[in-house]
Amino acid sequence: MAVGNWKGFIASLFGYNARFNSGLAYNLDQVALQTTLSMGMTALEIVEQMTLFPYYAAFCGENLRKRILERMLVWRPEHLPGDILKLVQRPKVLRYCKASVDQDRREEEAIRWRRCHQLPGVFCCPQHADLLYEVSLAGRTVRVWPALLDVLAVNSEQVQIAPVRKSVIQEVAELSASILLGGERDQGALFSIERSWNQIARDCGYARGRRTLESAQICKEMIELFGEDYLGRCAALPESDQNWIVGRLQGTQTASRSLPEILLSIFFKSRENGSTGHWPFCPSQFASHGSSHRVEVRVTRNSQYFCYCSCGMSFVESRQLREIQKSTVSVYGEPYVIEARRLAALGYSGAEIARRLGTSESTARRLMRRAQQYANRSIARTIAEAAVGWSDALGAQGGNTGAQKAYDGLYRRMRRFCPEKLDSTATDGNISK
Repeated sequence: MAVGNWKGFIASLFGYNARFNSGLAYNLDQVALQTTLSMGMTALEIVEQMTLFPYYAAFCGENLRKRILERMLVWRPEHLPGDILKLVQRPKVLRYCKASVDQDRREEEAIRWRRCHQLPGVFCCPQHADLLYEVSLAGRTVRVWPALLDVLAVNSEQVQIAPVRKSVIQEVAELSASILLGGERDQGALFSIERSWNQIARDCGYARGRRTLESAQICKEMIELFGEDYLGRCAALPESDQNWIVGRLQGTQTASRSLPEILLSIFFKSRENGSTGHWPFCPSQFASHGSSHRVEVRVTRNSQYFCYCSCGMSFVESRQLREIQKSTVSVYGEPYVIEARRLAALGYSGAEIARRLGTSESTARRLMRRAQQYANRSIARTIAEAAVGWSDALGAQGGNTGAQKAYDGLYRRMRRFCPEKLDSTATDGNISK
């Protein structure tokens, strides 16, 4: 279609001097009215079939969804609210797939942009699995409202993705496109519909303690999965001061966002199949907590669990196919020291003490030594001193977060030996950094 006066054409079509927007379109009631003869679509049909609204609507609540729709149907000359600006991304590039262009030519269709190629984080074609080409809107190489034929005439760059990460980037594209086409009906493709991200992380084996998560490990593995270059291009690389992953896990970052939800969905879905959600029991035979006591702190590394119990026992549990393969104790704790010294006072030999404790003779002899740490300093004393120190730290720092950062060693002792005292000062879903 030859248009002599583009500015006048756009003003007539939209009812105002609309600027090109790679996010959403506005005043579509007027567009529907102006295109009654050519397209014969209502404004709502245009919204659903020709804009990115179905995609963004899947990530926000009913109130925000209604406000966005109202603005798209009837334009108002005022700034968009912050919650809409956070949700709807407006990149300074347009993307296209050469295989899609060739398909349009073969089918003798109008060469057109694809909505799914403009979605946040989509660098592969969901249909052809080819890497997309990008053209910048910042320069003057294309007109203000570019047609794809105009873009094909200028130099454009293909997105570069490491081959090892091509499959996961393709998964982002396919999930995003399915949400765009399915809208609210396809929200089940997201992983966090029925559970919070905090609970999903715990179920996938990233629980460090009863109230803490291994957020540093999650960030590291997400960067390894998606790649630093890809996350950087999407402005989704977790930074120390503005770590959106920690914010989403904690529930402190509640603004409606699309790409973070998709990245977390794909990441945890890839981790769920290899996780049992297992929480080890303390194997101590002599601790007062009994045989069915779950450890307070559990750190996961591959198929191993590094466990720390409030009784003082530390051990590593290796699991494979949901079965315990090996459990190795590194620290037996005060109850074993007390039992070993009791048996020695009764005159039992080292071999017999080792048999009763379930340890080697050398370990039994070490537990009986007078220099053993628990002989002069009991766990009860450690707990009492830690509780007093933690109370002072809270007063000095004004809260749990400040105290944890300033007194990390003290916080770890509290978390291991008396986590119940942290419950009164910590909020649910604390994240271990």
